[in-house]
Amino acid sequence: MKRGFFIFGFALILLTISGVFAESVLSDDLNNFVKKIAEKKGISEAEIKNVSRVDFNELPDEINLKNIDDNSLGLYKVESENDSVFVITVSKETFEKINSQSYSRAFLNFGLSGGNSSVFMETILGSGINNGYVMMREGSITGISTNLYAEENGDIEIIIYKNNNPVGFRNVIPAVQGTNVDFDTQSEGLVTFQPGDVISTYIKTETGFKGASTLLEITTK
Repeated sequence: MKRGFFIFGFALILLTISGVFAESVLSDDLNNFVKKIAEKKGISEAEIKNVSRVDFNELPDEINLKNIDDNSLGLYKVESENDSVFVITVSKETFEKINSQSYSRAFLNFGLSGGNSSVFMETILGSGINNGYVMMREGSITGISTNLYAEENGDIEIIIYKNNNPVGFRNVIPAVQGTNVDFDTQSEGLVTFQPGDVISTYIKTETGFKGASTLLEITTK
């Protein structure tokens, strides 16, 4: 199960030389988490030889982290074939706390048999901005996926509405004739909802389609 780590969106990588005292063996989850951050900065997993936690009290001269609360942040040394880098992200304690949290995920299903104009997608109640799903708990929209058959080439968007307003999270499909699929995910806390909010989807199309099916993933604690 994916966790909501992106709430700690800052991750600073400092290129420097080796020579910092590293301590403690990391859990597999934390080790992989740090590796993924390093990969986003251009260091492939194949190049990484070791990841280890660094003592904040034994920092090299190149790194100045005065007044950093090491209960919230952690410094990790990533040793690769070509260089050594240091990753600043969540501490071991914070990571384990987040990793222990459980989330519930559910899926909202929308669909259309076909058409050639922009319209709200259907639920069992039919099509319409107010015919969506009523939320029972506080939570977030964390994923959207679409499968549709386009009759010709053209751009198609699946836009999520909360109550009467579109939200920024959507599927954008540069469709070609035939079957097209698209999916996107995001972190908890970005597109949120409250009990009583109505979630619906709108298909904005430049081309006709024979069928479309969209799933929304919602996450609640």
